[in-house]
Amino acid sequence: MQFRQIECFLAVAEELNFSRAARRLRLSQPPLSKNIQQLEAELGVQLFVRDHHSVALTAAGKVYRDYVQPIMQHLEQARLAAQRVQAGQTGELRIGFVSGLFYDFVPPLLLQYRKEYTDVRVNILEMVPSAQTEALIERHIDVAFPGLAPGRFGVGLSSRVIRKEPWYVCLHADHELASREKLDLAELRSEQFVFMESLMSPSIKDALVKLFEQAGYSPMVTQTTARAQSVLTLVAAGVGISVFSGSASHLPAAGLAFVPLTDNFPLYEHSMVWNPANVSPVLKSFLDYQSQFQANCPLESTPEAV
Repeated sequence: MQFRQIECFLAVAEELNFSRAARRLRLSQPPLSKNIQQLEAELGVQLFVRDHHSVALTAAGKVYRDYVQPIMQHLEQARLAAQRVQAGQTGELRIGFVSGLFYDFVPPLLLQYRKEYTDVRVNILEMVPSAQTEALIERHIDVAFPGLAPGRFGVGLSSRVIRKEPWYVCLHADHELASREKLDLAELRSEQFVFMESLMSPSIKDALVKLFEQAGYSPMVTQTTARAQSVLTLVAAGVGISVFSGSASHLPAAGLAFVPLTDNFPLYEHSMVWNPANVSPVLKSFLDYQSQFQANCPLESTPEAV
């Protein structure tokens, strides 16, 4: 018994007309009739009563139809479900991210992705960059937004630059420099600084070191903290000032001002990272979707006074 034979039987059983059933299956009538005859021979029963004017199901044909019809429907549902899985349209996408980063870019990406891939469960996990790297290697997450520039993640992982951002000086709103349109780091030599701990974002730390080397001095650091939001709280409390890449300038920050650095400082690059050994169809569909999304978004963000 072949799948095609059952398809032919159901088409005739539903149409009760060989010509219409043949057109529906895009067959000529002789192959259709042959499939029905072969099925009847294998079953050892007559399925149809037919003459020159009409076609009707026999009692055996009606019983057979009632059994095989739901089976075929389930097979069709199984085919569609398998195709959706293969296309990455259903399943789970596990994302690692660093708190406070990508405030203006990743949320719109995920919002649109979830609208188009409604059957994909998006699980977003906050973790430090080192934990993201390990989770990617162990395949506990599928993709990571670690706040790292290219080349700052584990061997064997793939990445692409998804954002290039300017730097901002974060000051208390009452600071004498808060009203400036732009600032040069050289002007801040006498200021006290508050930064995130290097473990939380080693790539940003290295980039900041280079910025201050370019400015010709090492900053006076009064305190470090684990979270970007905590840095903002300390700045708001007058403990010091800080320097952030552009995404952080969109964080909720009452009583603070973000002033762009002058244009002679390099942009900070954010990467999206994944494990190419991860063959998840959902990961592949997300990477393709992010690439299309990126094509409609500027890679570089423009400094604006906040």
